[in-house]
Amino acid sequence: MIIKISISVIMLMIILIFYSLSKESYKYRNLLGLFGLFVSSIYIIWRIFYTLPRIGTIDFIFAFLLIFFETIALGQNLVLRLLFSRHKAIILERTTPFEENPTIDVIISTYNEPEDILKRTIIGCLNIDYPKDKINIYMGDDGKRESVRELCHHYDIHYVTREKLEHAKAGNINNVLKIASGEFLLLLDADMIPKENIITSMLEYFEDQATGFVQSPQVFYNMDPFQYNLGMGTNIPNEQDFFMRTMQEKRAYFNAVLHVGTNALFRRTAIDYIGGIPTGSITEDMATGMLIQNAGYKSFFVKETLAIGLTSENFQDLMKQRDRWCRGNTQVIKKYNPLLMKNLTFTQKLIYLDGFVYWMFGLQKMVYIISPLLFLIFRVIIFTANGLDLLLIFLPHFLSTSLYFKRISGNERNTIWSHIYDTAMAPKLAVSFASEFFLNRELKFIVTPKGTVKNKDEFNFKLAFIHIFLFAASVFALILNFNILAKGNYGVFLSGILINIIWCVYNMSAIFISVFLALEKKRSRKTERIPTDLAFKSLISSCEHHEQCGHCGSVSDFSEKGMLLTLKEYCPKFDFNINKQVELDVDSIGTVKGQIVRYIHNDSEYDVGIEFDENDDNFINIANKFRFSINNRYIQEPTIQKENYSIFRILIKIIKNIRK
Repeated sequence: MIIKISISVIMLMIILIFYSLSKESYKYRNLLGLFGLFVSSIYIIWRIFYTLPRIGTIDFIFAFLLIFFETIALGQNLVLRLLFSRHKAIILERTTPFEENPTIDVIISTYNEPEDILKRTIIGCLNIDYPKDKINIYMGDDGKRESVRELCHHYDIHYVTREKLEHAKAGNINNVLKIASGEFLLLLDADMIPKENIITSMLEYFEDQATGFVQSPQVFYNMDPFQYNLGMGTNIPNEQDFFMRTMQEKRAYFNAVLHVGTNALFRRTAIDYIGGIPTGSITEDMATGMLIQNAGYKSFFVKETLAIGLTSENFQDLMKQRDRWCRGNTQVIKKYNPLLMKNLTFTQKLIYLDGFVYWMFGLQKMVYIISPLLFLIFRVIIFTANGLDLLLIFLPHFLSTSLYFKRISGNERNTIWSHIYDTAMAPKLAVSFASEFFLNRELKFIVTPKGTVKNKDEFNFKLAFIHIFLFAASVFALILNFNILAKGNYGVFLSGILINIIWCVYNMSAIFISVFLALEKKRSRKTERIPTDLAFKSLISSCEHHEQCGHCGSVSDFSEKGMLLTLKEYCPKFDFNINKQVELDVDSIGTVKGQIVRYIHNDSEYDVGIEFDENDDNFINIANKFRFSINNRYIQEPTIQKENYSIFRILIKIIKNIRK
């Protein structure tokens, strides 16, 4: 036993030394990763050969499922360490510099998105910094709406629709490609507003004739359900940020950039070579990028925010979206199977296989949640080992994995928030993966709703039911076993009870948080406001003192529809009546006219809600620019604030927000 303890302590010391040194050195970060794989492999080997109950028992079935998913996790950790093993900048080979600007087709795909959203995207496209005679903008409308046709006519862009709506978004794009003839094509979702330099920032990569496509990240200017429903705000990143910005950058080192369906520039000949946008799945994007890479083309990733759009606005819509992604990626893997693609490298195949395995996380997480409950309630033996052996072998594995993830993700992601995200989505996506992989059930393509309005808070009991059940089962399991411990009737199960209680409490925290995600908070605005801190002058032009007023506050948020003013102090010279007309001179915006729609006095703060009289294109253009401002905290480098590191602090914060 002394030898076991000594070996475990030595492993822990090596892990901590490598972790400390890895802060300033990529070499030691890689060593931390490699040593972590070593200790994790020891743990898995020990689990397989020394902890499984006898074959033929019910216990063995559940124990096998647990070790199966633990082994899968080890494989995922291997790929993760491979992705983060490269650190040098990618060198672009400019084999054929452009002698003149090539022609570009911008294709916007829409089905049922509101016209306000389409208008923002169109104006963003019209403001792209590129010769106007070299760019054509197409609106592919599968909604076949006359109002959208008129909108396109007003802005002098091409409107394209079709009779048969086959193959969803892929079919829509392919239909536009029958008309478009540019050398390159920029794909945008209906809500994705492009930045002025979107084309010039990506086009230079195509001076390498082998480049097939360049992807930029999906970035969002509204809060996802984790940020909004839980009251976290932008103190945590959007749930997709870590993949969209960091993981994609790492995939680029191995020419395995994942096309995400929007914000990407393609060489037209590459699209034609693979026969157009692939059909046969409800997520055409993954297949598009993979087939282009298999055709021998290069792919690049530009980390700069070049387009910004809307993320899922409530938890139900987010789950519908992830259900579609899970099923679609499973369909792509089953249809195209990267392992059988002759021209993909071994590493590319491994990365794409890992992307498929990722969507098993729903089943994986549900096994992790159910396992301690099976033991605590039914005494199902999921592993056979004494508590000390488990601690000595599991702790180095757990610590090395957690510290490596902390080192590579910085403040963009951590183990706690990954635990919350996975627990929240696990029940639904476990069913999604199992039904698609084993049953191959046909699923209709569903567009994620954007720009929705909710007039009141609503609790989606149907969405929260499984989590409520799991939480109740966990409470029951704890009460049952605390009672057993109090009476001393634990027999040979003492260490097993203690270990599974800790595991159960860890799961319960994320289950509890997941229940509150189903409390969909009201959204009174159809247009998302951009957080700003702009000074304004001349609060009300009709006030005789307005010229002497000077700097009297700031603009807290802004959109083409209106703004929120925060006054420095109470103004005794003007009555803030609802519907009263105001005129403001705002830094970086200019003069705006509107009416007061809200006035709130809260302690020493005075907030004034202004609705603009006009919704003209100039306001949309200004709002679009502010969406890309470096001061816009939505597009800054995403970080988890320190107050959201601890699961306990997160729980307290959520409860306080609910009570408000």
